[in-house]
This record gives sequence, C-alpha cells and structure tokens, in this order.
Amino acid sequence: MIIRVVLALALSAPPVMTPAGAPQSPCPVPVPARTSCGFLEVPERRDAPERKIKVGYAVHLSTAADREPDPVVYMSGGPGSASMQLMGFLSQMFPDRDVVTVEQRGSRYSQPSLACPETAQALLGRLRQPPADVGAAANRCRERLAEQGVDLRGYNTKEIAADVVALRQKLGYASWNLFGVSYSTRVMTEVAAADPEGAVGGARLVPAGGRRLVRRRRPEPGRHDGAAGGAGAVRGHAGAAQPDAGPGAGAGSAGGPGVHGADDR
Repeated sequence: MIIRVVLALALSAPPVMTPAGAPQSPCPVPVPARTSCGFLEVPERRDAPERKIKVGYAVHLSTAADREPDPVVYMSGGPGSASMQLMGFLSQMFPDRDVVTVEQRGSRYSQPSLACPETAQALLGRLRQPPADVGAAANRCRERLAEQGVDLRGYNTKEIAADVVALRQKLGYASWNLFGVSYSTRVMTEVAAADPEGAVGGARLVPAGGRRLVRRRRPEPGRHDGAAGGAGAVRGHAGAAQPDAGPGAGAGSAGGPGVHGADDR
C-alpha cells in the first residue's frame, strides 16, 4: 500500500524540463535544492580567441506545475559583484520559472579572478602614517595579472554581454528574461541588442539606487533611441547604466578589489 501511494505521488508530480546544457557540478555557495553550477568556456578576447577563460553560472530548475518555458537570467552589478549567492532569493521571487545566474568574467566565481589583494592592503594602509599608495598597489596588481597571462582588454561590457548570449545557446533556452541591477543594466541592454530573439520583451533593469524596476524594450526595426546598443531609453532614472570598467574594478565589489578593465566606449 505504501509503495502504491509513493508511486502515485511520483507520477502526479509535475515534470521538470532540464535545459540541454545544464551543469552538473557542486556550487561554491549555499544554494536551494535543484540548483547546479558550472563554467562556460569562452575566449578571453573574441577578436583573438586563442586564450580561453571560464565564466561561472548557476541554474535553478523550477518544479512549479505552471512552470513557464522562459527562465529569468540574472547578473549582479559592481562591476565585479557575485551573483549566485542570491539564487535562494531569486528562486522564491520567480517560483514558476527556472532561474539562471551569470557571473561576470574576472569576478570571484569565474576563472581567472581579477581580485587585487594589493589594493585591499593599500586601502587599509591609508589608515596608517604615512598612508599607503593605492595607485602604486593597483599597478602592482596589473603587472602581476599581466605576468599570469591575463589580457585586461578582454574584460569589458561587450565581452560580458557576449558571454550571456553564449550561455543561452549552451543551455538551450529558446528565450529568457533579462534581469540586471546597477552596472549589469548596461550588460543586459547590450545582450538584448545582440540577441533580440533570445530576449523576452527586452530587459528588466534595476538602476543604481535600486528603487524602481524599469523595462527597456527591444529596438524596433529602423529605430535608434540613442541608448546603449539601440535598445531603447530607460525611463525615470538617469543613472541606470554606469561607465564601463572591467569586473575587477572597485574596492567595494563583491569580487574584491581589482583593476579596471579596458574601456569599450
């Protein structure tokens, strides 16, 4: 009798569709059940594709009976902030959809990481007398990364957006909902412009202040609004997209203090 009940429950459970390229590896942070993590291998520079790097990501599979086919793909801001530690919150926010989090290249859960302990130590050293030279520390970090073979010209918004497009293709989703916050609003509008067939209704963006959710529509044929990639203008907030600096930039990012990547403006 017990076996019959268990079998009946199993057969009545909603089927879970697994994306074709879903990762099957442990995650570096606590995540909810039915979440797995992996790496997307991409060229460090797509105009010189010999050297490869790895971009971290996580996929949470929804078990909702009314599961929608188009997932939400999320990236944190920064530049350089980590994303996958928010999977628990995001999966509750979108229970009827799969949720994908993408790490920025060069950030904490990607390889290589562009973290600069040199600048972190120098910032603490500013409390001492005489104060430490943060600029010199940043130069030391840049030189160390160069010695390791890192080409900082590959760490910019255009390349990060191309990573998101490549991940959709790897996972096999026909389309998904783009969700960006602060700096990553710029990334997601670049994604919507580069991959219009994969962006459901454009991009959902949270400006730097985080007060309002705004929507940036996909560009209409022949129309150019002057925004990044021609993806339309963000309404109601002037500071939605920040200047482009690589994901290692900024001492306050979740990926740790780092160096600025090449500016692609």
